[in-house]
Amino acid sequence: MRILTPVCSLEQQRHVKEQYAPSTTYVLAWMNQYTQGIWPLLVLTVPFAIFVEEDRLNEASWEFYALQAVVILWAIFMIGRSRHRSSFVQSYEAGESKTWAADFNKVTITKRQILRRIMSQTGAGSEFAAMVNLTQNPDHKKMVHHRLWVAWCLLLSGLGCLICLVLAGLFLLFTMELKFILIYEWGDCYHLECHDPAIKHGFSGVLSMIACDILLALTLNVATGELCKAFAYRIAKTWNFRSMILRQFVEHFTAITIDIVATIGMFSYLAFAFLPEWETTTPTEWWDSSGCDIFWDFQVFEAWLGGLFVVAPFVEILMLFIVPLLVWAREASKAYLIHVHCELDRDLDDDADKDQPRRGCSPCACCCGFLRGLGRLVAFIFLLDGAVLGLPYIWRGFPFKAPKIIQENVEELEEGEDGGKDTKEAKEMIYLTDKDHPQGATVIGGLFGPLDQRLLRPMDPLDELKLLKLNFLVMVLFAPINPIGVIFQMLARQLDLHSRLPKLLMVRRRGFPTDNRLAHASQNLFGLMILPVAALWHTGLSLVSANPDLHTQPHGIVVIVWFAIGLGISAAALLGQWLVTRLYSWLRWGKVMLSRESSAIVGLEKEELEIEAGDDEAEREEAEEAKAAEAQAERSAKAGGASAEDAAPSLTL
Repeated sequence: MRILTPVCSLEQQRHVKEQYAPSTTYVLAWMNQYTQGIWPLLVLTVPFAIFVEEDRLNEASWEFYALQAVVILWAIFMIGRSRHRSSFVQSYEAGESKTWAADFNKVTITKRQILRRIMSQTGAGSEFAAMVNLTQNPDHKKMVHHRLWVAWCLLLSGLGCLICLVLAGLFLLFTMELKFILIYEWGDCYHLECHDPAIKHGFSGVLSMIACDILLALTLNVATGELCKAFAYRIAKTWNFRSMILRQFVEHFTAITIDIVATIGMFSYLAFAFLPEWETTTPTEWWDSSGCDIFWDFQVFEAWLGGLFVVAPFVEILMLFIVPLLVWAREASKAYLIHVHCELDRDLDDDADKDQPRRGCSPCACCCGFLRGLGRLVAFIFLLDGAVLGLPYIWRGFPFKAPKIIQENVEELEEGEDGGKDTKEAKEMIYLTDKDHPQGATVIGGLFGPLDQRLLRPMDPLDELKLLKLNFLVMVLFAPINPIGVIFQMLARQLDLHSRLPKLLMVRRRGFPTDNRLAHASQNLFGLMILPVAALWHTGLSLVSANPDLHTQPHGIVVIVWFAIGLGISAAALLGQWLVTRLYSWLRWGKVMLSRESSAIVGLEKEELEIEAGDDEAEREEAEEAKAAEAQAERSAKAGGASAEDAAPSLTL
């Protein structure tokens, strides 16, 4: 792992910008800045977790409140720095605000049916004569009763968000209930006065907690994330926006809002349920949790954060990069290896035997069929685009026809030449991989590269940016509660940063190139929204932990005081991030001016050197001319003396 940026980071950003899109470069650059920004937080928070003695939250818990202040200041610094793209996008070049060659607002909207015909054809037809307008929504329809449609969209959006929240809450509650059963019933923590089944079961208890945390992380990343994304897509499509950029913006923020409320909201509820100082357990029988009166509620909630704060980042990388990479690498797939083992007894050169299916179901054939179906299911979930292959791919296999190699002039090729050998091996590999995995066609030297690229899931920069936003929000909210988890967050971010480029090149499809304005606008809005949320969150935790008699006060007064203090801290935080933004602007302006002055100074020095060099050259030329004149005069004088000597004898005669 490297502490600094990856090797040749600037060159990577430039190549990604040229080959993919500026929006993809924006995601890589922001991830690089975010990973580097965790190091100062790691240096400040980990000493608290190691050297400061942990205690129950109360008015004397100064370390907890110090960590809250540190995390809020860190969030202000990171958000203020990210307001300008040029501060972290190394390949960013400022240009005109309007760079389109044509005004697409005046261009006719390209409908969805025309786009499908264009994608299904090869480049000929009337559809290719008109300009394709991808900035406008292809599903846009003219509405007669606009107000009724807006009311209907509001109703559907509310119902859709509610259904998504209920389903996500059920998923999370199921995993939490499972963890409660493992801790208090299977681990017998009622009697043992603990909150970890490893006290009774040892290493198996540790494995059970890790498995439960992995299940929770899978629920958060796969089930809840995909569910929120699907509902957000339908909600944004229902609103019938004319602009495709506005539709993508609404879809992105709807998905991230539902995901935050479903996941972070559940843990926020648990925090306010476990952390209040006035919550005590009355001593009763053991089945009424009589042993919980000596428990630290803080430790119970901290144990809950293991799945969200420690395990979830690694599971995210596992599901989004490592598993798709293993599926993509056909040799690493167990289903493929067993399939090859089962097919070794066939004569691969006999085409007649290949076309005749086996009758009956032997144990090996049934096992191979099951594993092949399992491999297709894993590929369908993590690697391939379901909209292209369809659900029948799981039990039918590759929907396209198997490739055929037509070798001309076979008679001219001798038996030992490489051409016949390569063709034979290609046919064998096609036969083994035509139904198991579409990526098997890549063994033919990239013959079906465009088709394989189309089968992969697209690289959506907004989805990648959504994962980074959720991780940043988790850091801001829960780092003071579990400071030792920042170490695991740092390791996960380093692994994600160094695996992002292989993920982009191997397991994701190249999408349509887009600029980074939409990604940057969503990032700025998210930064402005997260500061008030973080201020209200930490203010509420401080109130419930530092005031053991808070429950005796009127609830209305408590809520008013809470929101007043939280909004005051929010205003100060927003002002702080604005000052940080201005400071970076001034520093960048000073750097530009200094570079200009230095370039001007260098230019003046060059001019002076040129002038001095010119003067020296002129003096040298004058000296050379003087020397030449002197030499000429000497030669003339010598020539005159010789002529005088020749003339003297003649005069004497």
